Amino acid sequence: YKMANPSKKIREQRDDLSPFLFHYTKGREAFEILLSIIDEKKLKSEKGYICFTEAPLATSLRMFDYMNQYPDPMYAPYGIGFNRDFLFNIGARPVIYGTEEENEKIPQELKWRCLNLQPESYDFSWLREWRIEGNEFDFKDYHNDIIIVAPTNEELEKLTTDYDFDVDFAYEHEVRMSFPYLIHIPKRGFRGISLEKIRDDSYISDREVSNEVESQTLNELLDD
Repeated sequence: YKMANPSKKIREQRDDLSPFLFHYTKGREAFEILLSIIDEKKLKSEKGYICFTEAPLATSLRMFDYMNQYPDPMYAPYGIGFNRDFLFNIGARPVIYGTEEENEKIPQELKWRCLNLQPESYDFSWLREWRIEGNEFDFKDYHNDIIIVAPTNEELEKLTTDYDFDVDFAYEHEVRMSFPYLIHIPKRGFRGISLEKIRDDSYISDREVSNEVESQTLNELLDD
């Protein structure tokens, strides 16, 4: 008899775990950088790997508040979340934290996963980092596995809304003619959540984040 893997049930009981892996942008132009990423539908890096964190979004608000005090924050609250299991299935793996001496023993083909850890001088293990190998990750075919993260509801709307266009006609009685005009029809291009929503609704775990984004439907018409 083989016992069923309890991992999924255990993960659902813990507020310190998330079904997502997040990639955040940096600096004071973080919004513009994320807008460009969404437009290109690609994550890029010159390091040979793309970075993510498995730290839950709902418990990261204080981290963003702390980072925001710096003029060029290391991480800003603008990013993309991917389903963790989906990323694992296409090659993402958790980082191997160790000393330089230990990492030297790792085979060359796995060194992209290694990160130095010296608790007294160099310790980024709090990121709970994952990586996917390569200088580019094209996610244009993965809409269903993506959520957009932004600080405010207003910014989230700008990042997640697409527009269809139609033409209507207005009749001018003075000249007895109809003139065409363009209609912008907003629709949901991506699912997403804002830190404002998390704070206002007092979310304490990413289970609630997941429930919120699952209630959203891609391409649904939005209020103009």
